[in-house]
Amino acid sequence: MTCHLDWKQYIEPYHTLPKLYEMWQHEFSPIPHQSYWTFPLANNWERYGMLVPNEDLRKKRKKRRNKGQSQRIHTEMDNSQIGKTCGKCGQQGHTRRSARCPQKDL
Repeated sequence: MTCHLDWKQYIEPYHTLPKLYEMWQHEFSPIPHQSYWTFPLANNWERYGMLVPNEDLRKKRKKRRNKGQSQRIHTEMDNSQIGKTCGKCGQQGHTRRSARCPQKDL
């Protein structure tokens, strides 16, 4: 059973092949000067010194069978100590269900 629907009414012209070819017809120009091609750190190790990762920032995990230590490096975002904040009174140190909330029964 064929519905005889026109597919063009459901597809935006932007998604057709002629528009796709038109969009990509322009060439990308290369970076003009070769000095921009290299990363400066790779050429100046003496200037920046040896880069050694801080092993204390690695995530400490329990040793599991045939599993190594995680390679993930902790950042400042991982070390944040976020306390509890009450949703009713906005004070820190308790939640709205806690007995310490002054507005619990309100």
